[in-house]
Amino acid sequence: VGSDWSYQLSELNTISANLSLVRNRAIDKKNTAQNITTQIADRDYGSATLQYQRQLSEYWFVDASFQFSEQKYTQVDYQASSRVYSLGISYKPQQWHWAR
Repeated sequence: VGSDWSYQLSELNTISANLSLVRNRAIDKKNTAQNITTQIADRDYGSATLQYQRQLSEYWFVDASFQFSEQKYTQVDYQASSRVYSLGISYKPQQWHWAR
C-alpha cells in the first residue's frame, strides 16, 4: 500500500509526503534450509517521508527531507528502525521535446 501527497505552498515552495506499507511473506516455507530464509523473508515494513522543496532559480532547487522506516520480522523477535535527514541541491534542466 502506498500513498503520495504534494501541496504547493507558494510559487517557489512545495511540501510533499509519502507513506508506504509492505507485508512480505515467503512463498515456499517447506523447502527452505532450516527455515532461515523464511525467517528473513517474513516481515512487515513501513516508511514515511516528509519533504520540503524551494526553487532557487529556473533550474535549481534545494530539498530538505526526513524519512522514518521500520520493519518487524514475524518469525524472529527482531525489529529495526531508521531515521534519515537529508539536505540537497538539485538541477532540473528544461525538458527536450522531439517533434517531426
